[in-house]
Amino acid sequence: MGTSREEIQKEKGAAQQKMEEARAKTRALFNQAQEALAKGENENAISLFEAASNEEKDNLSILYALGIGYAIEGKLSEATGVFMKILDADPLHLGALLRLGFIQETRGMLPAAAQPYRRLLLQKERGDAPEYKEASARLAAVTENLKRLREAERHEKRGLAVLNNLSEIA
Repeated sequence: MGTSREEIQKEKGAAQQKMEEARAKTRALFNQAQEALAKGENENAISLFEAASNEEKDNLSILYALGIGYAIEGKLSEATGVFMKILDADPLHLGALLRLGFIQETRGMLPAAAQPYRRLLLQKERGDAPEYKEASARLAAVTENLKRLREAERHEKRGLAVLNNLSEIA
């Protein structure tokens, strides 16, 4: 015995209703998290973003907000994991690339910070995006800092060589 067209429509309607309810719940969680973040209640915001993410696991906006929350709270490993997950789904996500660069910069990993900035800057057609402009400025700063670091390392090596020579003479 087959299912009638009416029964199929009824099931379809019930499924759509459940989906709409789930989305409404996710939106409410997301909005509460945004409010908590604005108030500086970072841990509460993270919990709410995590709950919203559990409801809609593939929602990149929610994941991005969660990553920002982690970064604000100084949970850089967690933030990095979230931004990498976003980049797995969307390798050209401007915000995730920019934030990943920031995190690497914060950790003092300048060559690693330059990579996401360069990936972002390869998207020339999006050159009017604020992330593009910020990545350009950050890459210039990282490049300059790397140059200074290498110069300091060269001076350090020369200084150590001079000290070695002096200690051999003495």
